[in-house]
Amino acid sequence: MMSLPDFREKQILFIRAEKELENRLQFKNDNLTFVKDGKIINQLSCYKIFVVFIIGDFTISTPLIRNCNKYGISIFLLKNNFEVYASMNSESAGNFLLREKQYIKSKQDSLELAKHIVKNKIFNQFALLREVKKIKDGRLNLKSIFAKIDEAKDCNSLLGLEGNISKIFFKKYFSELNWYKRMPRTKVDEINILLDIGYTFLFNFVDSLLLLYGFDTYKGVYHTLFFQRKSLSCDIMEPFRSIIDRQIIKSFNLKQIDLADFKKTKDGSYFLSYDKQNKYLRFFSEAIWYKRMPRTKVDEINILLDIGYTFLFNFVDSLLLLYGFDTYKGVYHTLFFQRKSLSCDIMEPFRSIIDRQIIKSFNLKQIDLADFKKTKDGSYFLSYDKQNKYLRFFSEAIMEQKEEIFVFVREYYYFIMKDGGVDFPVFKIK
Repeated sequence: MMSLPDFREKQILFIRAEKELENRLQFKNDNLTFVKDGKIINQLSCYKIFVVFIIGDFTISTPLIRNCNKYGISIFLLKNNFEVYASMNSESAGNFLLREKQYIKSKQDSLELAKHIVKNKIFNQFALLREVKKIKDGRLNLKSIFAKIDEAKDCNSLLGLEGNISKIFFKKYFSELNWYKRMPRTKVDEINILLDIGYTFLFNFVDSLLLLYGFDTYKGVYHTLFFQRKSLSCDIMEPFRSIIDRQIIKSFNLKQIDLADFKKTKDGSYFLSYDKQNKYLRFFSEAIWYKRMPRTKVDEINILLDIGYTFLFNFVDSLLLLYGFDTYKGVYHTLFFQRKSLSCDIMEPFRSIIDRQIIKSFNLKQIDLADFKKTKDGSYFLSYDKQNKYLRFFSEAIMEQKEEIFVFVREYYYFIMKDGGVDFPVFKIK
């Protein structure tokens, strides 16, 4: 089973085919490689990938499929309109005990689980409304709504309650965007298209996680059985829909969404222009996967964190080796090929040293975003002639706390050697 520290290292890949070019995705030296017309455009270690969304016409090989299965990578194939038409999921097969528990759930048990899901979804919807000041508080309304949910006798009653709240939510939340109504997959306007795209990626992400544990994703508790519908994935994604809702409002406010990117067909439906798709893929993927993204060079802050954490990691690793530790054997980060898991563990309390230094350096105008350049593939790098000043302020930050780091490692050594007979060390940033 994948641990949380391992999952944090994983990434989602969105790969879009270029028209009139031969687009190939292949496996090479433990890397997933994206090739256009015989030229390698990008590659990433298979150990770092959780799921790949392939949009458009691609060539993929049987070795690629075999290795994706080996490394637990799910692949989703999408048309240019982002409709999923096929998938190859990595899953934990044979977890019959889990599925047996799924199948023997009574209607009442399923209803109770469904109530939890709906309450969570509505709680998040109210949180979004408070965030944009569309409601003042809402706690009394929530209490009343939750009481009605508790009284629901079946899932149909629950669906009715949830549907009414969602109508009110959409009308209030998207009121400044000429909201009409939520109409899935009808493409009646730009907002519904964006919701469809975002929810599609979210759904498949949730589905991939459920399959990792061996769930039968067709057996839900809230969405009832329906031919070829993954009802459990529909259930579990409900509380997370607010991630997509908020990202759309945020992107409108940041002027990232341009209605001119959408075209209208003769039948009155809308579609997103092919050449504008990349930016929408990016901000939806960031919304679902928004987090620290090590070694991806997606922006200037992540590059700075990479640099600072690298120095910190090697400093901690050197101290641990002084005491004779096997730095590959961790307690929090599990064993992983060629990863110094113990060094990853022990550096965790000290990451705040680097985090604070970045904020401090921004406030002191030591960091200039013009020092970072952008490549053709959208990743960033730090200009060679600007590196020294960044090396200097990170090394100074670590050296200011070097005694505290040394004492922590020494006390950890005593803790291990005396089998917990002394207090576990604590680092308090000064």
